[in-house]
Amino acid sequence: MVRNRNLAPVLSRGAAAQAVVAPLPWAVLILGLLINQIAQSVAHHKTPAILLTSLSIFFPLLLLQLALAMGRFPARRATLLLLLAAIASWALGSISVNAVRVDAEAQFPARGEWLFLVSYLGMVGYLLLDVDRRQSRPARGWLDIVIICGGTACLASLLLVTPIRLASGQDGVPLLLALIYPLADTMLALVVLGQSLLQTRIDRRKSWMMGTAFLLLACADSGFALQGSASTYDFGNLSYALWGTGFALLVAAACRPEQSVMRAVPKAAGTPLLVGAGLVALAVLTIRTDHTLANYILPPAVLTLATVAARLGLALRDANRANEAFALSHTDDLTKLPNRRAVRAWLSDGLADRQPLALMLLDLDGFKEINDSLGHRAGDTVLTMVGVRMREAVDQHARVARLGGDEFAIILDTTDEIELMETAHGVLRELAKPIVIEEIEISPSGSIGVTVALAGDKDGSEVLRRADVAMYQAKKSGLGVALYDAQQDEFSRSRLQLAEELRRAIADGQIEVWYQPQLDAATMQVSGLEALVRWRHPTQGVISPVSFLPAARRA
Repeated sequence: MVRNRNLAPVLSRGAAAQAVVAPLPWAVLILGLLINQIAQSVAHHKTPAILLTSLSIFFPLLLLQLALAMGRFPARRATLLLLLAAIASWALGSISVNAVRVDAEAQFPARGEWLFLVSYLGMVGYLLLDVDRRQSRPARGWLDIVIICGGTACLASLLLVTPIRLASGQDGVPLLLALIYPLADTMLALVVLGQSLLQTRIDRRKSWMMGTAFLLLACADSGFALQGSASTYDFGNLSYALWGTGFALLVAAACRPEQSVMRAVPKAAGTPLLVGAGLVALAVLTIRTDHTLANYILPPAVLTLATVAARLGLALRDANRANEAFALSHTDDLTKLPNRRAVRAWLSDGLADRQPLALMLLDLDGFKEINDSLGHRAGDTVLTMVGVRMREAVDQHARVARLGGDEFAIILDTTDEIELMETAHGVLRELAKPIVIEEIEISPSGSIGVTVALAGDKDGSEVLRRADVAMYQAKKSGLGVALYDAQQDEFSRSRLQLAEELRRAIADGQIEVWYQPQLDAATMQVSGLEALVRWRHPTQGVISPVSFLPAARRA
């Protein structure tokens, strides 16, 4: 902790110094271009000496800005050093070329040309290492990046290669040398785009600044190639403005502080972007181009379309896996019947479509005894056979499922109570057929509760609850099948509310005792009294014990 306090003033001074230095490169760039433009207007010829002077001040200021950032951000010192070396190499190459131009035209390629090439190695290293975070990415993510970058490369090839080829009239090595810089700039911009899509760069402003910087460099380098002269260096003020702005933006982005709070990670590329990249690649392949241009344009197009095919294959595989996972999540492992999740989905869909709907809930009788006596393997066999027999006992339109344990469900598209009762009894008859397990004959039996969907049902939970209540009534009565009866529903919402009101009624004195005399039939004299309890409900009036005693027993 002491060390951090000692570093705080140093870092604060570094931030202040960086704030002072940051606008200076922009001022030198603008001032140098203005002076050079005025000097050219007066002298009626180019003045490379002025550009050389401004470059000799501009680039050291950029390097100073990076050096201050290295002191301010120790964790990023190595990556910033790469960018510093890259810009220093580019600056030395630019100064060496312009130093020759002071006395004579510089021939292409000049001695300092290799410094430009080396600078790109440093910029590539910087982009790959200076990321906000490193994380793994599934194969489809990498393929998406290749598709988008490939499609962009195809578009760049059409916009750069064709006009440069036509303007310069060169081919082979001269054309390659003319193209290497704008294509390298474009690829660096694609790297930034790919990192953003890979979600390794969370600072959107920094990514935008870096991408714009490389695109400006691409425009400046394209200007040299489009001039049609591959033998000398002949740059205008516009090219210098683009180069200077690009490098100034790149350094400004690199010197941005790390975000203390992570922003929301941008979403990955969507389908329209991928489709657009694929269409661009397809258009490149279908457009007839000069055979010399095909060597530069066709490879990225072929790569992009091949990657699109691979991405479609992965998409189909993912879709199949998703379908399999969905089926497994809605299927019972033992009986291979649909499970409770599937039943809820069926009920929700049926209620949403307002279709006739009925639910039967079957609970096996004495199943625990089978498990305890013969073991769980025998119990599993019984459950499997029950599922098969239930499926055979109903028509093909009925849906049979296992809810869990020894509970099964049947969903039918009808509300005819007579038909439902006949179907339920048919299921019980089919179940009663003997099953031989370990030389023991077992005749399964069960209780079935039946209910139909009502107009007020909003989801399948209420339908399942009513079927469960009806099944309990069937088991309690011993009849085997019971249709849901709201009067016998001791677990309904109204009964629960009535029980809560009954608790308050006792304290509020709403329970009354009425006395009814008993007469002797022979003498017609009063021989006794019968006490009758009544509940004077504030909204429902006088309620007899028949209505509230079931709720009182459960209260």
